[in-house]
Amino acid sequence: MIEFSQVSKNFEGASVLNKVNLKVNRGEFLVLLGASGSGKTTMLKMINGMEEPSAGEVMIHDKPLHQLDLVHLRRRIGYVIQDVGLFPHYSVFKNIGLLPKLAGEKPDDIEFKVKHWMKRLDLDYEEHANKYPENLSGGQAQRVGLARAMAGEPDIMLLDEPFSALDPLIRNQIRKDYRQIQKKEAITTVMVTHDLLEAVELADKICLIADGEIQQIDTPERLIFKPKTDKVKAFTAGDKYQAALAACKIHSLKPYVHQLPNNIREEGTLLEALQFVEDKDEQILMKAFAQYKEQWRE
Repeated sequence: MIEFSQVSKNFEGASVLNKVNLKVNRGEFLVLLGASGSGKTTMLKMINGMEEPSAGEVMIHDKPLHQLDLVHLRRRIGYVIQDVGLFPHYSVFKNIGLLPKLAGEKPDDIEFKVKHWMKRLDLDYEEHANKYPENLSGGQAQRVGLARAMAGEPDIMLLDEPFSALDPLIRNQIRKDYRQIQKKEAITTVMVTHDLLEAVELADKICLIADGEIQQIDTPERLIFKPKTDKVKAFTAGDKYQAALAACKIHSLKPYVHQLPNNIREEGTLLEALQFVEDKDEQILMKAFAQYKEQWRE
């Protein structure tokens, strides 16, 4: 679906990326994780041709990026950034309906898509469709940005720290809403973040980048419990405990506990479960977690 082959990037003689190899499968949620200046945003921009490699090849759908029509490609790629980038002189309706309109769709079809994606992203149509961006809260604006991207029926979604400016409660809910949509629609998603916990909670795989080089590409579990380099260990050290709880799926604890509490989802995480289980169940889960962690030390 998306492939980087020996990709390097230099800006004014300084190396930003060095011989990067990466493959993102169809329907996968990959997080590019790293500190500021690590090269992750440059990689994201290469996927839709906003940046070109200095060396190597970026492939989309098994075709070299430089052989593709970038205008057509970008209309098939959703792109959501931290400050949303809504057009201030367009209503919510016009912002969300922009890509279908550019594609020449009929007004009735555009209206259907706008209503559909507003509903999917928990935006009341009657209340918000005629508002302008200046009248939206940060969370509402970000939902509009996601709805605008989704209305273009993208094959690929690129997310550049889209949730980092939101308050924690709104951020968590929007992340869950998008992840649910992404799974159901099997949308290939690449997201940039410097937040380890966010990466672990959302990703199928995490690509940790430092100094322009990939340090590890792995599942959240393996990144946390089996770091491959000292740079991975250093990056994950600060939030490792919470990240470990978020990386641990409840079903992973089944071999270590006779009976799981009835009110928790097996596909959920231990971090989620600990927020609402009773003290006695918390003790059971944490004892199982201690045994679960032992397997990673072997």
